[in-house]
Amino acid sequence: MKKMRKSYFNFSAKNVFLFCLIWFCIGFTIGTFVLIYPVHWITDYSATNNWSSSKENIFIKIAIILYVILSFFISVRLLTVYYKIRTKTSVFSFFAILISLTVSVLWLWFNPELMERINPQNVSAERTKNAHFFFGPYPSESTLYDLKENDYTLVISLLNPAVVPFEPKLINDEERAVSKVGIKYINIPLLPWVSDNAEAINKLKEIIKNEKGKVYVHCYLGKDRVNVVKNIIKNNNGIIDKSAESEQSRRLEDVTKFERGDIIKLETDVFLTPYPTDEEYFSFILTSPIKNIVSLLNPLDKEDLVMIEKEKKLLPQYGINLHQMPLIIDPYNPDTVLDIVRKIKKLPQPIVIHAFFTKGIMKEAIELTYKNQKQSLPPSLFLESMANGLPTVISSNVVAGMTPLESEFKSYLYSRGIRNIAFTGIKKAKKNKILETQAIKSGLKWRNFNLNNPALLQAIKTEGTWYIYGSPVEEIKKELNDKIVTP
Repeated sequence: MKKMRKSYFNFSAKNVFLFCLIWFCIGFTIGTFVLIYPVHWITDYSATNNWSSSKENIFIKIAIILYVILSFFISVRLLTVYYKIRTKTSVFSFFAILISLTVSVLWLWFNPELMERINPQNVSAERTKNAHFFFGPYPSESTLYDLKENDYTLVISLLNPAVVPFEPKLINDEERAVSKVGIKYINIPLLPWVSDNAEAINKLKEIIKNEKGKVYVHCYLGKDRVNVVKNIIKNNNGIIDKSAESEQSRRLEDVTKFERGDIIKLETDVFLTPYPTDEEYFSFILTSPIKNIVSLLNPLDKEDLVMIEKEKKLLPQYGINLHQMPLIIDPYNPDTVLDIVRKIKKLPQPIVIHAFFTKGIMKEAIELTYKNQKQSLPPSLFLESMANGLPTVISSNVVAGMTPLESEFKSYLYSRGIRNIAFTGIKKAKKNKILETQAIKSGLKWRNFNLNNPALLQAIKTEGTWYIYGSPVEEIKKELNDKIVTP
């Protein structure tokens, strides 16, 4: 057996360079076709069968993982093939084939009309008082002739020369084509990620206000950037054309999670989300018909302030209103949460409410208060034990437990949102009188009830948040569990 000149397992500079070159060429080629075919098939099948976004994402991630593994092993195999080559002609042929594959795929990316044939997109439309805007992918020269024949008066390109290497060339090609066709053309560069697009958006608003006739608006494949423009038109008194509404925009109701946490649907057009990443902002917020965003972030926190200032600068560009309603959870005030929820209820929908994460106390506070429309107690507040035992959450506004220490009325109960004490034991005992006095000093209302007294149930239903003690917790649960709603 002939000995190989050099094993690909040796981590020499040459081997590393060759492997990276081969893996780049193979990965770029296979990756493009994975994007065009398996990923496209998955998204189509997902839409047809009403998959959740999380389920769709799992299958897409599986396809990507398989692509990475496949391209890696093909590259390893090709490296071994390279080291078995003995003639210069064969070496030349090896690299010629490899580079030809890569250049062919690169050429495909430089010709969006070919991508459009492989992966077709719907054309959607919006109307304003004077103009009719149509949205789609990058137009070929023949498409531009069709637009002119169908009485389009303007083509707006959203391609940005900063998106290299493809878009600068495509912009130049389109400028030559529209000059040849004889149709009015404007390039208003939008970046396909969250950025300061104020100048571009102001130009778009002027066109929306003054343009007459039929206008074709496009980016590369007619997805995220054109959906941003659609929302700018809607927010500037555009009228949606229901007969041609796009099915390409990604909707919050189709998604269950963002990177930082779950998305909770509070009602049809009201969503509680974590603070979106830049990609999530561009794909799901700026391209959807969100009218109001409620930020629960705290401007007194330096890290929160950075995100607040970013939103203050970004959202007005897209006609989205930002409402700052800071929610502090330590100490927890149920009246503050109820006030925030009532303000949210008055806002035009769709609405996104966000903290940084959607988990724990913050999530439970908004979710329970929005659902019940009254002061509520997040169960996560009561995971820490008191001196005499762990409290038991009975309902969304009622907690029961053992007798508190004097200091715990303020440090534990009041700071966790309790505002009323229901004592179901013997009031005359000296110790209980002392505790009553301490509770009142701590800002709590203290009342004495018999456990089976209907007045206790009535008070619980109408008077805020409660801590009940004096009777065994099991008796309190047994008496109240079937009569009040659990969280």
